[in-house]
Amino acid sequence: MDIQFDLFEHLIKSPSKDFLNQILLESFNQTEGSKPSNNFLNQLSQSLEIDQTTSESLLTELGKLIRKLLFESCTDLQQIQNVLATSSLQPNLKNLLSKLLAERLAQFKSKLINEEGMVPKLLDFDWRIDIKMDSNLSDSGSKSGQQACILHLKTDENSKERSRSIMDIGDIIKQQFKKRSQKQLGLLSFCARLYPNDKCGSNGLPLTPNSIRIYGKFQYLKTLNNRNLCRYVDIQRGQNERLFVLSEYFSLNLQDLLNDTYIYNLIITNTNLLVKWIDQILNGFLYLNDHMITNRLVSLKNICISPEGNVLMTNYGLFYMSENSHCVNFPVVNFESLAPECYLLDYLRENDTNLEQPTSNSELLNTDLNNPKSDVWAFGCILVQFFFGLKNLKINQEYIIERNLNLDVNSNGYEFILDLYGIDENKKNLIEQKTRSIFIKLIKKCLIVDALKRPDFKELYEYFSECLIEENLGSLLNHNLGTKTENLNLFSNKIRFCDDDTIQEEDFLWRRGVNEVYYLWKLAAGDCLQTLKTNGRLKTTLRPIHKFSIYTEVENGYEHGKLIHDEELRFNDEIVPVSLDQIRNRLNSLTKKAFFPLLEFKQDQVSMENIQQQPVNIRELDIEYQFYRMILFSRYLTSYPFKRDDLIKECSVDIPPFYRNLAWAVLLDVSSNISEIYASINKEQITSTDRQIDVDIPRCHQYEPLMATPQGHIKLKRVLKSWVISNPNLVYWQGLDSLCAPFLYLNFNREEIAYGCLTNFVKKYAANFFLKDNSAVIHEYLAVFSHLISFNEPELASHFESIDFRPDLYAIPWFLTMFAHVFPLYKIFHLWDCLLVGSSSFPLCIGVAILKQLRNILLNSDFNECILFFSELPEINIEKCVKDSVNIFKNTPESCMYREHSGNESKLEESLLDMTPVSLDKMRAELAPRISGRDILSLVENKENNYILIDIRSSSEYSNEFITNSKNIPYEAINFQKLSQTGSLSSLNENDMTLSLIHLLNKNKNSIKIVMSCEESIDSEAVDLANRLVKLKYSRVCVLHKGFEILKPTILYQRKA
Repeated sequence: MDIQFDLFEHLIKSPSKDFLNQILLESFNQTEGSKPSNNFLNQLSQSLEIDQTTSESLLTELGKLIRKLLFESCTDLQQIQNVLATSSLQPNLKNLLSKLLAERLAQFKSKLINEEGMVPKLLDFDWRIDIKMDSNLSDSGSKSGQQACILHLKTDENSKERSRSIMDIGDIIKQQFKKRSQKQLGLLSFCARLYPNDKCGSNGLPLTPNSIRIYGKFQYLKTLNNRNLCRYVDIQRGQNERLFVLSEYFSLNLQDLLNDTYIYNLIITNTNLLVKWIDQILNGFLYLNDHMITNRLVSLKNICISPEGNVLMTNYGLFYMSENSHCVNFPVVNFESLAPECYLLDYLRENDTNLEQPTSNSELLNTDLNNPKSDVWAFGCILVQFFFGLKNLKINQEYIIERNLNLDVNSNGYEFILDLYGIDENKKNLIEQKTRSIFIKLIKKCLIVDALKRPDFKELYEYFSECLIEENLGSLLNHNLGTKTENLNLFSNKIRFCDDDTIQEEDFLWRRGVNEVYYLWKLAAGDCLQTLKTNGRLKTTLRPIHKFSIYTEVENGYEHGKLIHDEELRFNDEIVPVSLDQIRNRLNSLTKKAFFPLLEFKQDQVSMENIQQQPVNIRELDIEYQFYRMILFSRYLTSYPFKRDDLIKECSVDIPPFYRNLAWAVLLDVSSNISEIYASINKEQITSTDRQIDVDIPRCHQYEPLMATPQGHIKLKRVLKSWVISNPNLVYWQGLDSLCAPFLYLNFNREEIAYGCLTNFVKKYAANFFLKDNSAVIHEYLAVFSHLISFNEPELASHFESIDFRPDLYAIPWFLTMFAHVFPLYKIFHLWDCLLVGSSSFPLCIGVAILKQLRNILLNSDFNECILFFSELPEINIEKCVKDSVNIFKNTPESCMYREHSGNESKLEESLLDMTPVSLDKMRAELAPRISGRDILSLVENKENNYILIDIRSSSEYSNEFITNSKNIPYEAINFQKLSQTGSLSSLNENDMTLSLIHLLNKNKNSIKIVMSCEESIDSEAVDLANRLVKLKYSRVCVLHKGFEILKPTILYQRKA
């Protein structure tokens, strides 16, 4: 489109800026077919001192310029200035015209798009690229031809629905991406290297399996979050050391575009798009280098394209997670793009026994093979492949290795790669003439043989920026792309509210994020192995006999067989797309608002009361229920701390496993600046407990792959040492590692949250347990536990008393680790979900609930059998344990679980109605707990009549003053021999206090039985009666603390007039 810029010189005579804007508007209207009015033409001619014909020509040329700018999407100031730079207009006029056009073009384009009735409706289109070559070829490096994109449009002339749109090459390409690219979950599978069974490390222990090592290294990759990298999601272990790696994945890649001639020709001539992609790839590499990740699998097929037209690298973490290929039997490389120095290093490693993988489990591999400059060479190689149009490049590996090993360090790397790829001189000259010089310069800068002289990615990015500025293309760089992502806070989450106008065509499932989609896929019975078999990636045609590690043929007696078939061992770096149809079908019935609930409007929240009656194991497997709970918790966590109370209320119902780590952090009130606190601790400081920690860690929940990894050992030690260093008044006791394990497991990549949770958990639930001398604390805790057993299970308490089986013999590991040493982690999660909602006394109720499940076995066991029984605790139903614990907690007065060393801050003004400390000797002598006056008032206020007050003072004392609704059974009138013969007594004699007591107790079996006496008679009379009632298997017996006198100031007290 030739434009006569000379006519624009007349615009310098324009009387005002407003008049220039009017000229631009008339020129734009002329492009739509409407001619300017004669009045305006006359006014234009007079103002600019030109004739009417020149005025018409000026408007026509301005219209051409506007059309060109809109077609090429040049709408910002810098792009417009680049277009006008080719003209000979005066600088002031160029600047003024550029500014005015920049202000108006967005309005013009919007008007064209929104205006109806102008053009027939576009139904479909096709295109081709024509290249018109110049007959006068020059020797210079300038372009020798012009590219033209020819569109073939299919329209509906009769359609009433008409629209006007501008479709430039960028729009065409972007529309194609949306058609052909789809966001998915991707699956990569391979086998780790097997160790011989008899091979041990330097510490004499069996070596950690390579699959476990890879499993641990992978966890770091989950933390990488960059807009130009496909996110890693999870890794699973299968049989025979097989691993399944799941990641974000897009179905379209650069290799696919290279195989499509039409789309490739469109892209290769679009400088803007090419610069954008190179910029994005460099940004991805910069991020990887900042995080010490070397790719080694750089290829066109491993660079995906999103529907928005952005490029993202995938499969970039295999070299890192395999510990530089040490943990697998295959080279993690792309031979066509591997840097020359890597061949030499790999060759030395294979031939030098001193470079073998370390045999110590605690040692992490970090060798010189992890060289980021090798990725710079690989980046140059794929640029050559793309710009030279090399489809499905396959070169003999032995040939590549031989050529690279013989390559001189001073050779020309660019010429070497062209020769290696089979590109002759004619093709080289032709491509270089058609390709902008900036891209050829970039390729040559990457392909420097000497690694010392080769730039790193930071230097390469700066060089590319300088080249673009020299070519007046600096505005194409996205300088906002940083190498680091934002520092997310503790509960950060990006939430977008429902907008029907903007998300009509969006895939709502992916709005939940790749990690949530993967979690839902697992709930929908997602199976990695089956996915591979469905896609033909695993051979399942072997006869059963061939699947044995060794078998013998009858005919010749020879032994055959391998543990894994060769086909299964062979590595294939193709990523298999994972089908999400099952999830979509399950969630298909949901409305848009289900994805964006409003917390303040109850009508928008879905009722889940029916499913909430099901056991927690069932709820955690229900896709729809977990979907609603995840969205609800996501909203509450995003609103933290403003919605903290609502979040805690929801946690009391259940906690979705996906958000368990953050929900626990909220329940434990972890500080928002915990990252700074954790970072300030010197974790390398040598302490006296280091040796004991090193001994305990290899035994801590090692059945869990994550905790068995070398990274797991290192992280657990760092968290434990941080706790020891930051709590100088406390010491490390065996069991603290088990206490820390659940928090680290849930926050494996957020050590600071694990540390914060551990610190606050110990303060609340294990206060003073880790003092250097914790005997008083532990003994008090166990004494209270004994009282609770008597209160809820008096028959069991009486049996334990008769065989002298005390909690000291079995319960210390329970409470010191809050059952983390007793149960596996998956049971601890459900148990602690409930525990963290309760008070510091709730663990005592869990202990009673466990004994309740084992009650029948324990009642029939003697002392020795009980010892053996608790050494290997049988299977416990955690669901029933949690329910029983909650019931015990609700039905036990708070004061019955009072502890002096609970760690709770004492009130400034203590009332007589509150509990006060009781000596340990007294606590051990008492079988029943004590209750405070305040709790008695609470029982009265509830009006549930679930208690009885037994006043054992003398009749004369009772007749003078008494408590409302109490029953007087004088202590001296009770015949304890007759009391123990309850089974043979049937008649009731009101004058017989013993029979009256028996009748009262039998009538109120499920009520709380409060024994009340004067303060001076508590130890001699009230405690004695309570102990006897416990031994007679009466439940819920307790003694009023401080005696009758504390209730005198209350409304319950009555005195005879």
